[in-house]
Amino acid sequence: KSFHITGKTLEITEEDIDGFLEYKKGRQAFVVLSLLYPNLQYNEIKFDQDHIHPAVLFKPQNLYKLGLDDETIERWMEMKDQLPNLQMMEERKNRVKNRTPFKEWLDTKTDSEREAYLKQNYIQENAPFDLKYFDDFFEIRKQFIKGKLTTLIN
Repeated sequence: KSFHITGKTLEITEEDIDGFLEYKKGRQAFVVLSLLYPNLQYNEIKFDQDHIHPAVLFKPQNLYKLGLDDETIERWMEMKDQLPNLQMMEERKNRVKNRTPFKEWLDTKTDSEREAYLKQNYIQENAPFDLKYFDDFFEIRKQFIKGKLTTLIN
């Protein structure tokens, strides 16, 4: 999609969107997340870029317990901070969620809370929520967000 700004053209390609999805927690990821979460009242409430699967769980000793090899552990430690594992979450709610494994945290929700949460955070119901399936979760959410960003930009 091309945007025309006084004699200049800004073109955002599929490759650009793929690049956005590799952004790590920080300013650039915040910009993309703010596109995905346009209704949040950023000027009234403090929001965190929250790791869906908590960052603390990606310590090598935790990942070895899942039976992962060194190469996978290294890759997961890189992926944990990328956009497909990030969401915008109200600061105080994030403090409550904190280090709780995602599946455990999700299991504390009622059916309607869970459904609303998954929908507003671009998480497919059929995605595996247990950390041992992080590769699958990451890829499913990445493709879902890619579709959403493509729609938003076009």
